[in-house]
Amino acid sequence: GRDPVDAARGADAIVIATEWPEFLTAAESVRAGDRALLVLDPNGFLATLLGSESHVRYITVGRP
Repeated sequence: GRDPVDAARGADAIVIATEWPEFLTAAESVRAGDRALLVLDPNGFLATLLGSESHVRYITVGRP
């Protein structure tokens, strides 16, 4: 199996459907990059890491 960082590499969009700790590592990689990316995070799990990144369009469900 692939880890979350490998799975996200080269993606145009990712969906965070669970709050597993492995996704924190993947978020750090996304944060360090400069490639435009859409992140759909229904629970806002990665909001503090990715919510203000200029190259990330960060969307949560049920929140402005």
